[in-house]
Amino acid sequence: PLDFDFALAFDPRGRWLATSGRGSVSLWPLHRPHPFVLRGHQAAINSLAFTPDGTHLVSASEDVTVRSWPLDGSSGERPRVLHNIEGVFAAPRHLAVAPDGSFVVVGNPISQVIVLPLDGGPPRHLSGFSDTISSLSVGPRSRLVAAGSGDYNRGEGVARVWDLESGEVRVLDVGDGEAIHDLVFG
Repeated sequence: PLDFDFALAFDPRGRWLATSGRGSVSLWPLHRPHPFVLRGHQAAINSLAFTPDGTHLVSASEDVTVRSWPLDGSSGERPRVLHNIEGVFAAPRHLAVAPDGSFVVVGNPISQVIVLPLDGGPPRHLSGFSDTISSLSVGPRSRLVAAGSGDYNRGEGVARVWDLESGEVRVLDVGDGEAIHDLVFG
């Protein structure tokens, strides 16, 4: 049997649970038993996150796209591809939405950390890794982005923290050579 990593996320307002399948996202209204199915991806979905206000769901897929799905049908807004990542094995595996809802950050197996403005602005690439990105987090004021690595290269078992305003980068290393899999700002 095939082993796929599927994703799920709760809406911050407690109205929805989003689950992913092979190329689709199911939105489960918590007040009824049947989901709304969002179709558009062509492959498995690796990560899901709601914007803090619950108006959009963002998905990252093996089809190398990051999509934004509006959840308010009355707005007239349509789902859209935020970014199509180029490269072999470039599928985004992790994503995190900024607390202010202005951007999403994605990470992939080819060492890329990309900041994608949700308003459709140009992407911003954050550099420094040479190993797969294994975790992401955005600071509480949406100014700091952290990424962890080290799954394949033990020397890359570090966390990098970028200050999006100043451009400063800090490298945090506990010195054990272990991959960084969970990052949370306090």
